[in-house]
Amino acid sequence: MIFVFEDNKEDIISRFFRKAYPENIADTFIYAKGNGNIKRIVQKLLESTDDEIVVYLDTIPGNKETAKIYKALRDISIKSNYRVIILPLVCMEYYLIKSLRDSQVMLSHTGVDICINKELYFDSPLISTLEDRVFVKNFEKYCKLILIKNLKDCASHSGKTTVECYGVYYFADCLCNYRDNGCVQEILLNKLRSFFAQFDYTPAEGVFNNGKKICINELWDVHRKLVQVYNDMVEYYISSKNDAINISQYAKIKVIK
Repeated sequence: MIFVFEDNKEDIISRFFRKAYPENIADTFIYAKGNGNIKRIVQKLLESTDDEIVVYLDTIPGNKETAKIYKALRDISIKSNYRVIILPLVCMEYYLIKSLRDSQVMLSHTGVDICINKELYFDSPLISTLEDRVFVKNFEKYCKLILIKNLKDCASHSGKTTVECYGVYYFADCLCNYRDNGCVQEILLNKLRSFFAQFDYTPAEGVFNNGKKICINELWDVHRKLVQVYNDMVEYYISSKNDAINISQYAKIKVIK
């Protein structure tokens, strides 16, 4: 199988994810640097290989463009005799937040459970400034806001490397050279274990499953489950009739098979 991620390879979450794999396996993961590049990458892979292609695709309720990209990939999968298996994720940030909820780096729980429970976030106390409100255009942006505002500097995911310890939490054991009085020992393997426990499926060659692989039919079961999870969230938001919701941006998706 070939694994394609829509993210940037050098993003902190991507690098953290690859820490669970031997370098020779991690180097085979393909990163699209944006969902707009995925269709082209998948089509090229279909032409150059005979492998099944598993796509980790951010499919975000409230961002209709991601549903359009899913639909385009779904069409490609059907035409290629189902060689493309799409795993629609709300966003990688969501899984990271779930893994960090009760960790030592979560300084504030303001708005966190709203995220984890996929509740209406529009009136969250976390969105406390005009800048926040402009930033949070959809659920993914709300997740990003949590990673910017609620975490210690060593775990913050703002993209602004203005502090020396930026990102250290994801690549080293605690306690590190940047520790403060509230830090406790924590090994990197356990951080990764908590992160990976949030996913319905991850590539098999990592450190947590001893190479155990699931069959294709089981992977399609995961696909169907994730499609249902996405559609349930869309239905929940639409049915809330919240004034902040632009219904035209909420589109359901169909399973591939």
